[in-house]
Amino acid sequence: MPPKFEPTDEQRKLVKTLSGFGIPQVDIATHLEIDPTTLRRHFRRELDRGMIEANVKVAQSLFQMATTGKNVAAAIFWMKARAQWREKHDAEQAFGQVAVISRVPLAADLTDDELARIACQGMDDEHAARRGSAAGRRSHVVGDAHEMTPEEWNERFGPKKP
Repeated sequence: MPPKFEPTDEQRKLVKTLSGFGIPQVDIATHLEIDPTTLRRHFRRELDRGMIEANVKVAQSLFQMATTGKNVAAAIFWMKARAQWREKHDAEQAFGQVAVISRVPLAADLTDDELARIACQGMDDEHAARRGSAAGRRSHVVGDAHEMTPEEWNERFGPKKP
């Protein structure tokens, strides 16, 4: 009969760390050269607490980054994950009929920086004039439901030339 397994403090610390890193229990057991059931029987607390403590550390870090204003991506992620923000909205439900503009990328395909740049293009004419040109501004919601090219859009809804 094999000797009874007795975990060491070093093994307990290692299991807790590996669990926190998301290493599968089968792999942890292989590393320790024990059976997965032996791992779970003798290291249940370390397996549970390792994941919890790692999640707490990451959550604290994300919260700090999101609330200091220095990491926009962290703030956006927090709002999506915790405040149910989403990028896609049902325009038909919110605004009635909408026009589809050809050759305009979907918001989901753009980076946060590209989305921020597009959002800045919607500034009023005074701000746009200070930036240079208002010709790049686009709005994507209109009352007529048909497909338009960007040129048709600008002609119909873009800034009026004096």
